[in-house]
Amino acid sequence: MNDLFAKKSSRLTAVLLAALLLCMPLSSCGSQGGGTTEPTGETAAPTDGSSPAEETTATTAATTLPTQKDVSGEQTQTLGAVLVVGDTGYEYYNFVRSVADQYATLVSRLGTRLQGVSTVYDMVVPTSIDITLQDSVRAGLSTSDQGQAIEYLYGSMINVTPVNLYDTLKSHRDEYLYFRTDHHWTALGAYYGYEQFAKAKGVEPVSLDRYTTKEFPDFLGAFYSDTGKSPALAQNPDTVVAYEPFNNTTMTFTDRNGKETPWQVITDVSGWASSSKYNTFIGGDNPYTHIVNNDLSDGSSCVVIKESFGNALIPFLIPHYQDIHVIDYRYYKQSIVDFCKNNQIQDVLFINNMSATRSQALVDQMDALIP
Repeated sequence: MNDLFAKKSSRLTAVLLAALLLCMPLSSCGSQGGGTTEPTGETAAPTDGSSPAEETTATTAATTLPTQKDVSGEQTQTLGAVLVVGDTGYEYYNFVRSVADQYATLVSRLGTRLQGVSTVYDMVVPTSIDITLQDSVRAGLSTSDQGQAIEYLYGSMINVTPVNLYDTLKSHRDEYLYFRTDHHWTALGAYYGYEQFAKAKGVEPVSLDRYTTKEFPDFLGAFYSDTGKSPALAQNPDTVVAYEPFNNTTMTFTDRNGKETPWQVITDVSGWASSSKYNTFIGGDNPYTHIVNNDLSDGSSCVVIKESFGNALIPFLIPHYQDIHVIDYRYYKQSIVDFCKNNQIQDVLFINNMSATRSQALVDQMDALIP
C-alpha cells in the first residue's frame, strides 16, 4: 500500500472542471435541527448525466484546455468533468441545502418509525477531494466544505446515531484510502469507517490482521472512463485490496429480475475487466443481499441501506451479526419500515457518500422506501 501511495504523490498535475458545473440556487428554507451551520464554499449542485439509479459522478467526454498554473505552482489543465492531480482523480462536491434537509428528514423519519425496534445509524462518507487532495490545491477550488456539510446533516437528525468519519479519515490521509482512478474508497478506508461504527455501537472492532488479504491489480475505474480514458490515470492503475471474512459465511443476492443467486462475500475478480474489479465486494450492486454468519446463533441482525460505497464496508460487519440484510435503495422497491419491523431488525445502518446526499434523484429514491 505504501508503494501505491508513493506513486500517487510522486507526480502532481491538476485537472479542473469549470464549464460543466451548472449552478442551482441554495434553498432558503430553514434548518430542521437548531444551531447547525451551513458549509461554506460553492452552494450549487453540478448537473450530472447519470440515470437516477446510478451514482453522481459526471460522465462527459474529455476536453483538453491550455495548461495553467494554480496557486501552489503546480501545472493544471481541464479534462472532462473530473479534477485530476497527477495520476489521481477527484470528484467535486457542492452542498445543496434543500436536498440535505430532505436526506436528514428521511433518515430521522426511519429512526422515529423504528423506535423500540431498531437502532438507526447514519454514516456519511466524505469523498477524496476533502480528505487526500493536497491542501494547496484544495484551497483554490470552488467546492463545498464536506466537514461542515456532515455536521449540518447530523445536526438536523433526530432519533439517529451519527457515525462521523471525517476527522478519522483525515488523520489517515497519507494512506491508500481512496482509489486514484475511481470515486470509491478502498477497503482500508472502509475499515476505518467500520472502526467508527463499532465505536458508535459500543463493540470492539476486529483487528485487520484477522482477515486474509486479496489483491486485484490493474483497476481503472469511473474517473478513468469519465475523463475519456486519461493517459495520466492509465499510467498508474489501482489495486483493489479486499479482506476476506474469517467466519463461516453464506451469501445470496437477489438481482433486478428477482433471481436469487448464491455468491461469495469476496469474489476473485482477477480475470474480470479492469473497470469491474470493485465488484469483488458482495457481488456488486443488487436490490437485496442476505449474508449469514453461521458461527452465530444469537439472532443478531442488521440492515444496511446503501449505494456502492457500502459494499467495501459490509464484510467487516459480519463478525458482529448472525444476519446482515443489504438493501441498495436505487433498486429495492419495498418498504424498509415494514422489512425491519417484520424481521425484528436490531440495527439499521445508512452508508452514503457525500455526493449521494446532494443528489435529488438518489435522495428521492431513499425517501420513497420510508413511508
